[in-house]
Amino acid sequence: MAKESSNRNSLTIALVSIVLGLTALIFNRSIFDLFFVPIVIGFLWRDANRIGVLQKRLSELEAKSPKENAPAPA
Repeated sequence: MAKESSNRNSLTIALVSIVLGLTALIFNRSIFDLFFVPIVIGFLWRDANRIGVLQKRLSELEAKSPKENAPAPA
């Protein structure tokens, strides 16, 4: 399931990058935008994924922490 989701995310990134790159090329009439926009989107998407993974790890650590620090029964 994770592999399928990863492939779907990669395809989505590629399609969004291509569409926005072509849109920037059409409106700005600059070949530079065709290459620049997809690269920026790739970096932003990668960072968003990293933040999501870190948030998930943090919530797991916070959920585990009270159990370890709970006082021992008397």
